[in-house]
Amino acid sequence: MRAGALSLETTFDAVIDGTSGDVFLTTVDARLGASTFTTSGAIVGVEGVSGKRVTLDVQGDGARIEDFMRLAVDAERPPLSGAMRFQARLDIGPGDVDLLDKLWLTGNFSVEDARFGSHVVQDKVDELSRRGQGAAGDETVDDVVSNMKGEFALKDGRMSIPLVTFGVTGATVQMAGVYGIRGGTLDFRGDVLLDAPVSQMVTGVKSWLLKPFDALFREQGTGTRVAIKVEGTKDDPKFGVEIGRTLSGR
Repeated sequence: MRAGALSLETTFDAVIDGTSGDVFLTTVDARLGASTFTTSGAIVGVEGVSGKRVTLDVQGDGARIEDFMRLAVDAERPPLSGAMRFQARLDIGPGDVDLLDKLWLTGNFSVEDARFGSHVVQDKVDELSRRGQGAAGDETVDDVVSNMKGEFALKDGRMSIPLVTFGVTGATVQMAGVYGIRGGTLDFRGDVLLDAPVSQMVTGVKSWLLKPFDALFREQGTGTRVAIKVEGTKDDPKFGVEIGRTLSGR
């Protein structure tokens, strides 16, 4: 069968109730694109409602995040790619409505060697790594990979992320917020923790002028902490610094 633009192959053991048509999946081994994962669960009727409810517990240790993003994001290039491990609980209610309106997905994940599909976002990640290392003008620091981990809950077309962290050489970002699947909207707040003091994040005269402010931005005696926000959309993200929260240390 097909899932989006990807092939889905499965082998499974199941028990079928011949009187109701309910299906109980004991073990399912699946491959979606280049991703492998296992699942178990049930496809059962709901009294008074047309259709079946699907509940699945899914685990993947050899997955690619871009394969799963293609299922939910209508874009030629997925927003993120990388090797992923995850655990998730999937609940799809019955009824003739759009999948996003009846899909409930919760779980946790980690992604290694991640790259962003948006050149705007990837350029920001590259710049973050340069500044975090105190090498703001070093253009050889390019196409930087990230490591990510977090928790998520997708419901009513909104992906809520109570905490996600990702790190690049020289910097770590901790954020929480909401991603709107349909419009690709972003609303995140968090902190950037950099190895370098603030004066080393720029070059020339600016570096000299910022030297007195190193202590103001210092986090636990070393490096720099900056409070940030990400808004806009996945195709046109807006990155900003929250000065008040940065200076207050919250």
